[in-house]
Amino acid sequence: CGTTAIEYVDSDSPLINIYPNPSTGIFHFQLLISGSQDFVIDIYNSVGQRIISKKSTSINFNVNLENQENGIYFYKVTDNRMNSQSGRLIKW
Repeated sequence: CGTTAIEYVDSDSPLINIYPNPSTGIFHFQLLISGSQDFVIDIYNSVGQRIISKKSTSINFNVNLENQENGIYFYKVTDNRMNSQSGRLIKW
């Protein structure tokens, strides 16, 4: 009998898939690990200001940056087990 929860996540293993990236404003996020029920996504602009903070229970969600200027944005996704992934989004 196996478990469905993840005990350890390799830091090189992605927690989420983001597409398209670069984008004109709408980014699709897909959570790739099972066992997580809640997570938080934070989006930061290029000077480090948090511009979006969103809680979700869905493994698929969108982030809309259409009203933001073109450029590089940074994200951090943290699940309820404190696994996290960060990276950048490019809006053009």
